[in-house]
Amino acid sequence: MEIGTIIGDKAYSVQYIADAPRYTDYLPTVQKMIESVQIKSPENTN
Repeated sequence: MEIGTIIGDKAYSVQYIADAPRYTDYLPTVQKMIESVQIKSPENTN
């Protein structure tokens, strides 16, 4: 599974790869991790 987005001039992607028999075992955890990702803009350092 791969999910991604483009924000401005940057691309972000997450890939989940697992052996077929174990794929669904870890999928709920992977989905929670993906849902928790937050991309914040850098703070102005001037």
